[in-house]
Amino acid sequence: FNNLSTINGSLINEVGGSLQIIGASQGSARLISGPLTNRGNLVMGGLGSSTLTVSGELLNEAGAVIDAAIGGLRTMNVELNNQGTINVDATSGLDIRQSGVAHINSGEINVLGGRLHLSRSSSTPTSFTNSGDILVADTRDMIVNVDFQQAGGTITVAGTLRIGNVTFDHTGGSLNGQSGI
Repeated sequence: FNNLSTINGSLINEVGGSLQIIGASQGSARLISGPLTNRGNLVMGGLGSSTLTVSGELLNEAGAVIDAAIGGLRTMNVELNNQGTINVDATSGLDIRQSGVAHINSGEINVLGGRLHLSRSSSTPTSFTNSGDILVADTRDMIVNVDFQQAGGTITVAGTLRIGNVTFDHTGGSLNGQSGI
């Protein structure tokens, strides 16, 4: 993809496939005007920031991987349904933001670099339901600015979990950490 790419319609990245969104020094943006299904590897990388906007659901299937790789800020304006793995290694972290949607994680999210920021772009109610596993490594942050339901799975925090002025509902699973919760 070049710096400003648009794909009209749905997109499927098949098993063994690699979809790369590479941020140049001035940043990059990708717009997919339909749902995106990732069955392979989706990499957001490069020196500059990179943004993925999907009008529809981003389904990261079991066995699939999304890598927010080392470099600038990675932003996903999507309705996320993660059943696979998301690795946050980006120096500036990963922002997942889309208003008025219900994000779901039944897979695995590993915050190993930067921070994970769950936010919304307007005052429209937005939620995130976790029944998977989330790991926030030492010196890393997870910032929650959407209504959050811990319905199952495990959140393990060695770094910091910051909860904004939102509802945090713990109905199942476990929340583990030594400090910063």
